[in-house]
Amino acid sequence: MTQARAMLHSRTLRYLDEVARAGSIRRAAERLNVSPTAVNKQILAYELDHGIRVFERLPRGMRLTTAGEALIGHIRRTLQDYRQTEIYIEQLRGLRAGSIRLGTMSGLTSGLLASILTAFHRDHPAVTVSVHTMSSAELTRMVIEDELDLCLGYNLPADPQLATVASFDGRLGAVMRADHPLAGASVLRVQDCIAYPLVMPLPGMAMATTIGTLFAHEDATARPVCTTNSIELMKNMLASGDFITFISRFDMLSVSGATSLVHIPLAGTMPQNTLSLIRHRRRKRDLSITLLADLLQDAIRTLAPGH
Repeated sequence: MTQARAMLHSRTLRYLDEVARAGSIRRAAERLNVSPTAVNKQILAYELDHGIRVFERLPRGMRLTTAGEALIGHIRRTLQDYRQTEIYIEQLRGLRAGSIRLGTMSGLTSGLLASILTAFHRDHPAVTVSVHTMSSAELTRMVIEDELDLCLGYNLPADPQLATVASFDGRLGAVMRADHPLAGASVLRVQDCIAYPLVMPLPGMAMATTIGTLFAHEDATARPVCTTNSIELMKNMLASGDFITFISRFDMLSVSGATSLVHIPLAGTMPQNTLSLIRHRRRKRDLSITLLADLLQDAIRTLAPGH
C-alpha cells in the first residue's frame, strides 16, 4: 500500500468512526472540520468497494447496520494501533539525546555488557549509558532510591517496589581451557575438578557464596591456588594453564582468549544462580530505557542454557 493510499484509508476509517459516534454525517463533518459531502463520499466509496452497507440512512441520521456494528470495533482497534504506532515513531525521532543509569556486577561487564552496549550505541549514538558495578544488595537499593534505571545481577533480593523485566538460569559450570584434560567431558562432578588447581573468587563476593553452597552440597573442600575479586584475572589464568573455576556461561563471554575456554555442566544439586534484569515497578520509563532493556533480554536469551 502506497503512503497516499494508506493516508486515504486512515481518513476513511476516521470518517466511519466519527459518523458512528455522532449519529449523523453533518455532526461528524463538523467535528472533523470537513464538508458533509466529503464524509458522505468516503462512506459511499467504502461501502461500494467492500460490498456491504455500513449505515442505515434514516430521516434523522445514520445508524450502524449489523455488519457495521461488527466492523466498527475493528476500525477502532485499527485506529488505536495506528495512533500508538505514530506515537512510537515520534518517540524514536526524538531519541536524539538522553542518559541511562545501569547497575550490574563486575563479572558481567567485561564480556556480556560490552557487546550489548556496543550494539546499543550503534543504533542510538546520542544516548549515554553510565554503568555502575556493585553488590546485589546495593543494586536493588539504588533502583528503589531512583539512583539507577535498570540493574542486572545474580540472585537479586526481592522487593515489592521492584519488577523483574526478565530472568535467566545462570547455573554454574566448570570452566577451563579447551585442551584441559577434563575438557572432553559432557558433565563433571565437583570431586572431578578439585584434583586440579582452582582459581576462585574472594570470600564475600556473591559468586563465592554460590560456589560455597555448591561445594557444601557435594561435601567437597576447595583449596584454591588463587583467590581474587577480578573476574578478568580469573579468566586470563584459565587461559594460561590447567586451572579450573566455577562460573556461569554469561560470565565467560567475549574476553580475551575466551574462545579457548569451555563451560561444562556440573552434576549434582545446583544452587540457585538466577540472572535478573530489574526495574522500579511504578516509575515511568523513557523509551531509551525500554529499548536497552529489550536489547539486554534478547541478547541474554540467546545465550541461556537450552536455547
